[in-house]
Amino acid sequence: MKMFKKLMAVALAGVMALTVLTGCAGTINKKEYVNVLNDLIKVSGKDYTVEQGSDKLAKEVLAKVEVYAENHNRGERYTKTAVAYEVLQNLNHRDPADIKAIVPKDAKDQYSLMWTQLNDYESKAFKNNESAANVIRMAMGNECELNEVDEDKLGTTATASIATQKIGEATFLVIVLVQAAK
Repeated sequence: MKMFKKLMAVALAGVMALTVLTGCAGTINKKEYVNVLNDLIKVSGKDYTVEQGSDKLAKEVLAKVEVYAENHNRGERYTKTAVAYEVLQNLNHRDPADIKAIVPKDAKDQYSLMWTQLNDYESKAFKNNESAANVIRMAMGNECELNEVDEDKLGTTATASIATQKIGEATFLVIVLVQAAK
């Protein structure tokens, strides 16, 4: 019986250690992000809903950004993090990492990209509403359309591909929204 209690104590300690590790940077509640996106869409007066999709597209974007940042890391001023930030920030004007290539040729669906660097917030308001704070940051300038389609031909559903990845010293969150055509 003593051996059983010791084994259970070790097992419980292991479970607790894993629970602590799951709170590390980059771990997000994707369902909550989808809920925040739907709330933001309602508030903006648009007429579509978002469902969680595969994380494949978001991971593909992050992989392209990381490869580009790795190959264009130019020392102290242009660290991998700085290069990744610059690529994402300027995506409306140029696409050196070839991110827009994730969109299939002749796509009828609208592909949009939202991104942010994850931060450790200090205030309770931001800590308790981290997903909302991040989505609002994305909506305030860290988004772009990856292809051009006629908005009148879009349907009322979209899927969100959501992923995080550490690039250099920062963890980036990317959401690729794909609004289906009618």
